[in-house]
Amino acid sequence: MDSLARLSLQIAAAGGAQADLPDEDLAALPDLGPGFNEGVAWRHEVAKMG
Repeated sequence: MDSLARLSLQIAAAGGAQADLPDEDLAALPDLGPGFNEGVAWRHEVAKMG
């Protein structure tokens, strides 16, 4: 997650824009269950920073 956040910041700093994953790529990802989602992952990362 840290690597993705760093990369996202570098892309933004260089004037680039991020793109959402295509639906077919999202469909290929494993199902980690209802307890894991983007909100949970980001709250975890934010908590580590504080």
